[in-house]
Amino acid sequence: MTKLRNGTQILPNWILHFEEVSNNIYHVELTDDFGRQASTTDDDLVKAVTTCEGYAFDIEKQISKNWGRFLFDYSLLLLNDRLVSKQSYSDKVFGSWFIDCESKRLIYDGRDGVLLIEFSKPGNLDSYEAIALKELTFGKYKEFISYLFR
Repeated sequence: MTKLRNGTQILPNWILHFEEVSNNIYHVELTDDFGRQASTTDDDLVKAVTTCEGYAFDIEKQISKNWGRFLFDYSLLLLNDRLVSKQSYSDKVFGSWFIDCESKRLIYDGRDGVLLIEFSKPGNLDSYEAIALKELTFGKYKEFISYLFR
């Protein structure tokens, strides 16, 4: 996770604000460009931010007009260009996209609404895992992204 600072973009178009409301008790709030908010209070700042991130992810999943583009932008934000060797987003192909990171690739098939992670293992052909977007949760998405860091 990026260093936590007020004003940091945690998800595309979602800005972090937090304050210590009592000794080691933090109120964390994410606000998007339309004023929608996801917030919580916790004694663990990182946990609170992650909880709000999950809430905001769920809000986007429910109301986003371009869910695939949101996932593309969010993936690039999380990867912070440190592993990305190639990327491509195409409105013309149902909003499909891919992000290459070394021997791994995160792929969104906009036509079928499927998110895939493809990777090569020594001695094996390419392997992959896939999930339909309607079944995609915040936890599963973070798991997919974590494959790119291994």
